[in-house]
Amino acid sequence: MKLFIHTLVSTALIAVSFCLFSCDDNTEGFGSTGRDGLPSAFKTENQTTYLSYSGNRLLQMMNQDGFTTTFNYEGNELRGISYAPPADPNIADGNGYTGFEKEGNKIIVKQSGEPSMDISYNQEIELDGNGFPTKITDLGAFQITSEGYKKVWDGKYYYALTFEPSTKNLLKLEKFNLKDSTLITTSSFQYSDQPGSMSQVELPLWFFSYHSLTSGISSRQYLNYRNTLTEETVTDGKTGNTHTTYYKYTYNKNAYPVAVDNGEEKMDIRY
Repeated sequence: MKLFIHTLVSTALIAVSFCLFSCDDNTEGFGSTGRDGLPSAFKTENQTTYLSYSGNRLLQMMNQDGFTTTFNYEGNELRGISYAPPADPNIADGNGYTGFEKEGNKIIVKQSGEPSMDISYNQEIELDGNGFPTKITDLGAFQITSEGYKKVWDGKYYYALTFEPSTKNLLKLEKFNLKDSTLITTSSFQYSDQPGSMSQVELPLWFFSYHSLTSGISSRQYLNYRNTLTEETVTDGKTGNTHTTYYKYTYNKNAYPVAVDNGEEKMDIRY
């Protein structure tokens, strides 16, 4: 059960963190936006993902085998994300859903997916008075029954987020053990003054910040919602050891990034 839940959470985060895994010619409905800060494609050596919009609102992403991620809205509010596999009889599973429910100053995130759609892994995003997401807590896994939700596994971690108020850039992400508040890691972020690759995409700040829980050159584009991420340092809470990743960019004439290299992987950014 715990292995499945871990897989569910990882799959959901990775999927929405761009489903950035290679598209071929099946790109109907996807095309160049022609607008800096509104990316239409991300391309690595072996992988490409296409993005489509309505205005500046992100609607869908697609990978090479036809797996799609669809953003669902009610009015101006992001309410959920649907995941669907390609129409392939050899693929039995793959459908999933992440829902976002607002309760006061909190966003409740509920993730479920095949083959066990009756299991929901929940997290809580807490917003401060200015709308900054300052804390994300793993609530655990719940089984959906006729009588409501029954907890089957406790959450393990919570995260504290620190922002630069004027730019709204995420500066620090601290990961703690939920049981005893032991600091596990601290991730610190630095940015250039150039506008980010997703700076014109209309998504809530809490959503961009939520994906700081993932890593990699693809998912890190979610932190480019204002300026361009240039440096990330992860510090081990127990040993104090650090590891720094540097992001080096190529810019177009309008100072928007069109390529990035983090020392391990390179990616082209198309608008």
